[in-house]
Amino acid sequence: MSNQSKGKFSSFIMGKGFYIALAICLAGAGTAAWVTVNSTMDSIQSAPFQEAPQAAPGQETPGSQLQQVTEEKQQPVPQPKTETQQVEQKTEDVKKDLTPSAQEPSSSLTQQSSSVESEPSKEAAAQSEQPIAQEKSYVLPINSKVMAPFSGDTLVENVTMKDWRTHNGIDIQAELGTDVLSACNGKVTNIKNDPLWGTVVEIVGDDGTELTYCGFNEKLNVKVNDYVNTGDKLGVLGEIPCEISLEPHLHFAVKQDGAFVDPVSLIKQ
Repeated sequence: MSNQSKGKFSSFIMGKGFYIALAICLAGAGTAAWVTVNSTMDSIQSAPFQEAPQAAPGQETPGSQLQQVTEEKQQPVPQPKTETQQVEQKTEDVKKDLTPSAQEPSSSLTQQSSSVESEPSKEAAAQSEQPIAQEKSYVLPINSKVMAPFSGDTLVENVTMKDWRTHNGIDIQAELGTDVLSACNGKVTNIKNDPLWGTVVEIVGDDGTELTYCGFNEKLNVKVNDYVNTGDKLGVLGEIPCEISLEPHLHFAVKQDGAFVDPVSLIKQ
């Protein structure tokens, strides 16, 4: 080879040879890497599969222990309270302690007041349910003197009948034709002509008292089932056959609970 040819080859090597050598090195490195990766994959595929170790009951796996430690580290660390926060907490605690005791007297007072209020209402309800009792105040049917009193169980002489008997009413002296008035509020329940007592009017008062008026003449101002008020005119005075020997008078008798009582005891003083 001539000197001229050698010079050209050297120039080529110096110009292009570096890149060729670099390419050869890179190809060799890539081939070596591929061989290594391929052999590693073959060994992994050929190796038997092993399951992760299971923890026995009551034991923790290393993974769970690591997770627990991680979670504990992630939990916020409680910060100490400042003096202001401590004072506020103590104030709240004191309020909680005092609240029940403060409410108890109030609730007790409310219960007492409600019970006090309910008692009058109960009494008012009971009074409204009961019939209104009329005041037991009566007037004399004739404003005159009593000539023969109530005898009760004591026997007294009847001059007309010439015998001894109890006098279950009072005899009020008056002139014939004198107005006879109702002694109380009530209802006329019976009117009759009795052979011994003459014309008789029976009235039941609003409180259940039975009143008997004996000695009217036949002309009356009331009839059965009439309602009369105290002082209403019932009729005028006539005669009483069984007591005709006495001065003209009205025989007035009163029963309470089925028993004769002294009419004078009921008269309003």
